[in-house]
Amino acid sequence: MKPMAGQDIVILKSGRQIKATIVDEDTIMIRYRDYGDRNGPLYSIEKKLVGEIKYSREPTKARESKPATEKQKADAANVSEGKSSGLLTVKARYVYKDGMKVSPRNVKDIMENDPESLQLYEKGYKLCKMSDACPVGILLVSSVSSLTAIRYEEQSDRIKIVVPALAVDGALIVASIVLSKSGKSKIRQSVDLFNSGNNQQGPLSVSVMPSLTRNGIGLVVKF
Repeated sequence: MKPMAGQDIVILKSGRQIKATIVDEDTIMIRYRDYGDRNGPLYSIEKKLVGEIKYSREPTKARESKPATEKQKADAANVSEGKSSGLLTVKARYVYKDGMKVSPRNVKDIMENDPESLQLYEKGYKLCKMSDACPVGILLVSSVSSLTAIRYEEQSDRIKIVVPALAVDGALIVASIVLSKSGKSKIRQSVDLFNSGNNQQGPLSVSVMPSLTRNGIGLVVKF
């Protein structure tokens, strides 16, 4: 069995800590998986959002940031020249950055330093998830009512079961529409609020120092 990689701790400027296994990093982005989830999804976070990184006990050479690729350099140049604003956009309930769809996890990381925008986004996301659950409720109610109704021979008895079930289904349909509309609205508000206060930051400065970690002596990188 392959041994699990050491735990790295990514500390965002907001103070939130992410227990991670850093897979790759360059001068612009950090790519990581949740610690303990070796085959889990790969997440990305911009270094400008990171306050410091506490690396696990590994050789320093293995932790050197790779130079940015030509595409990443071009993206960075576009931002500095105003060709890429770095602002977020919304289509339905989904958030995009520079035309690329952003996962909810990464949206939360991007908004980490803007608590008001983050709170709005989280509310909107929860409302949309609740909306998604309504069709499941409709299916369950319809299935149970149908299975119950066929046990009765009298039509009047069947109607007494089916009609209330239809009313519940109708209420769930309305709830789904309302929740979805409200959720999308809050997500849009969160993005508008985030964009209104989004300021480009200056050059990234980095300092490296040794530190004690759970795995022994490691490195702490502060940005």
